[in-house]
Amino acid sequence: PTTGTTGTTWIVHIDNSNYKGFPAITGKDDAAKMRQAFGNYRVQRTITKKDMTKADLDRFFNIELRDLVRTNQVNTILVWYSGHGRNVSGKAYWVPVDAKKDDVYSYFNYGSLKAQMQNYSETVGNTVVVSDAAGSEASFYELTR
Repeated sequence: PTTGTTGTTWIVHIDNSNYKGFPAITGKDDAAKMRQAFGNYRVQRTITKKDMTKADLDRFFNIELRDLVRTNQVNTILVWYSGHGRNVSGKAYWVPVDAKKDDVYSYFNYGSLKAQMQNYSETVGNTVVVSDAAGSEASFYELTR
């Protein structure tokens, strides 16, 4: 994609690595992976959020990012999540830093995130969500790539 087709383009990088109830994630190179994945986009702004709780994720995607996208007339939103992920009953979840191992309600269900972001504003035409998630289930990677 070129600037002409993607317009104002932002990257949102969610970097969860310091967990309370899950092992810490170390030794990752998100910057290189994001450059490779999003290299064809002309990005005007990158927002990085580190170690987000469930409440942080809900507030950010439901209110903060929506308002920023509307104010700045963003056309393309590229989301990169790195952290733990879980697959429960065929649904993919991001694991917030405050999540409890056996409590699916403490996870962040990002299944509808792409559609939700497209409804932020009439200006949003393109959304991409990439989950670079560490999970205990082999199927998690296949489900979200």
